[in-house]
Amino acid sequence: MKDSFRVILHIGPHKTGTTYIQRNLLDNRAALAKVGVIYPEVFCEKPGHHALYREVLRSPRTIATDLEALLQQLRKQGQTAIFSSETLSHLGETEMGVLRAALSPVPVQTVMYLRARGPVIWSQWQEDVKHGETRSFSEYVTDLMLRTPEAKSINPLGLAVRSQRALGSLKLVDYEACVASGIDLIEPLLQLAADGPILLPHLNTYRVNSRMPQERVEVLRLLNLIAYRRLKRHPGILVRKLFLTALRNSAEVREATAEVGTLIGSQLVELPLDLLDEYFWPRDEGHTAFLQAAGVEVPPFGVLRETKGLDRTGFKYLPDISFL
Repeated sequence: MKDSFRVILHIGPHKTGTTYIQRNLLDNRAALAKVGVIYPEVFCEKPGHHALYREVLRSPRTIATDLEALLQQLRKQGQTAIFSSETLSHLGETEMGVLRAALSPVPVQTVMYLRARGPVIWSQWQEDVKHGETRSFSEYVTDLMLRTPEAKSINPLGLAVRSQRALGSLKLVDYEACVASGIDLIEPLLQLAADGPILLPHLNTYRVNSRMPQERVEVLRLLNLIAYRRLKRHPGILVRKLFLTALRNSAEVREATAEVGTLIGSQLVELPLDLLDEYFWPRDEGHTAFLQAAGVEVPPFGVLRETKGLDRTGFKYLPDISFL
């Protein structure tokens, strides 16, 4: 690898394999250090550096002090440090600038994984249902478009533009290309960090955040809605915990869930998420032009991405729960 010190900021975003990448970086911390790649302890809340996001918002004046010892080590030994947290993608451009200033004068490279808009939105909605979401998928997407059109799930190239402006050097990794080619998601990040391949001795290929069957997601959403109406507040993860515990321990609950799931399955309809790419194309085109002018290689995205063979069964949802 290059004999130069630098920091790599892996900012996710969510639903692009971040937890998988972080767990493998953490499990191989010692092996990485031997080749000059540091996965720092500072700000680490295993498996990622999620405390870094909070500190940027809460104590921006102290971040440079907290990082001082690490940055001195990188300079002295010519090492590369990788900070990884999808929560960093929540930072606005001003806050990203604060983080960049705290790392100065160390060279910084930002890494972001670019995944197709539709699957990210779909996956994020399912994750939110696990955390208490009550809106149907169509309502969820409509709110993104009307209320938060700059959300990273619906406008990832906007996040890339903000990162490039505030943090400087940006590398976009093509998530779909990695999956299609059988390339492990961690490889592009390690290749960048070490300027060459790294063989991790403890590479774990387990899946994290596995997807529930859609019928079960809708059952959970219904339970969230019931809890919300009774508690008069957002239920958070309480309903999921109780639901999963009941599924494990009660045959009656499993039978009822299967029966309701069969009923739901006959009512699912498809939401054609690929139409969002056409809707957002003018914005995508502008962002792509900006990034390319800044020297960032942008993988095919939106209407430029080949979508044949896309598993649309994953985009089916229950439009109305009143029949239950």
